[in-house]
Amino acid sequence: PYSRIHRTEARLKSVKELGIDAIVTPCPQCLIRLEFGQIRLRAKAKYNIPIIHVAELLALALGLDPKKFGFITYHKSPTRTIAQKIASG
Repeated sequence: PYSRIHRTEARLKSVKELGIDAIVTPCPQCLIRLEFGQIRLRAKAKYNIPIIHVAELLALALGLDPKKFGFITYHKSPTRTIAQKIASG
């Protein structure tokens, strides 16, 4: 059977192959599944893809400090790199 972790792995693999900087989602459940899916799959592959909620992307685009709303602290995926890219324009 094709489980959730297999679907997550397929999504992460295709995103990595395409060279996409981050995944942005409006769905909190998707964000959690994709972040923790990367942790569960570390034995197979390291994806290191930032998973961002659309509200967080908006906050960054408006110039809010990522430290003030826990963007870097609370995520399990590497959000620091995407925050730096957005800040640099």
